[in-house]
Amino acid sequence: MKCNVDAGFNTSRGTTNRGWCIRNHFGNFVCGGAAWDFGSFPIIEAEALAIKEAILSVIDLHMEKVTFESDSQSTIQAIHSGISGLSEFSFIISSIRSLLLNFPNFEVKFVKRQANSVAHSLAKAADSWTRRSWFNVIPPCIATLLINDMS
Repeated sequence: MKCNVDAGFNTSRGTTNRGWCIRNHFGNFVCGGAAWDFGSFPIIEAEALAIKEAILSVIDLHMEKVTFESDSQSTIQAIHSGISGLSEFSFIISSIRSLLLNFPNFEVKFVKRQANSVAHSLAKAADSWTRRSWFNVIPPCIATLLINDMS
């Protein structure tokens, strides 16, 4: 399984948004999720929160081998670096590392922004749904992107 993850903002509503999309080895949509919170978090924290929420979602779904892909190179480097600190970002990274230690068949990777368009679209639309949303059917905002990815 592959899970694309992204974060974004809605400045007019004042929200920080996150989205993730899980696909199988054929690239077919399995499920997805989106979340939002009031306030503008630093982008690096938002990206880390998106990864953490996606990992927790996959754990809840009892998936065993998943690659999480994010277009936030700084966040992915922080996860792999082993460096720690006292910031909110460092705390989130530490919790992601703990999750990854407990689930050794999970991995996180950097992908270019173009390869992350589905998660980006989910994050962009996140605040049009309830605060935490799950999708077992393809949301309309990503249907065309998924079709294009498959062709």
